[in-house]
Amino acid sequence: MKQAPSGKSRHSATDRAGFAHPNLPMQLLAVREQLMSRFRPLLAAQGLTEQQWRVLRELSEQDGLEPRQLCQRCVILSPSLVGILQRMEAEGWIKRKRSAVDQRRLAVFLSARGKQVIARLNPMIHQVYGDLQALIGAPALRRLQDQLALLSTQLEEQNHIKHSPRENAHVQ
Repeated sequence: MKQAPSGKSRHSATDRAGFAHPNLPMQLLAVREQLMSRFRPLLAAQGLTEQQWRVLRELSEQDGLEPRQLCQRCVILSPSLVGILQRMEAEGWIKRKRSAVDQRRLAVFLSARGKQVIARLNPMIHQVYGDLQALIGAPALRRLQDQLALLSTQLEEQNHIKHSPRENAHVQ
């Protein structure tokens, strides 16, 4: 456990307010900010926002996603995604296409220019991950990613069960 400057552990068994556990959401936010401080300069040099990068990264893993899928995978609210996609299309990073089967459906694809941006960033992103592996070790980084994925899946399943129509059928 990391030691505070005073030599005391940052997270005692019980804090002054009486909470028995560290503030996990705050810890995750702090780590996110520390991680993003390594990525933001790389993205900014390419003219990308964090949200635009999340969209490009997801499309690089699975091209042709619908906006609702992008919202879920990129953790972006739908109203925000509309503007993000418009700006990304204007920059030439993505293309939006209507489904030939159902004109109401829209899919988002990487353009050639978007693929070039990813190709330019890929070695730099890889270097940041290499630095993280050097910092805490590749096995520890892999375990952390696995544990975060497990927690996310479990919370998502629990939330789905809590909010399923069958569960709430008695509520009027």
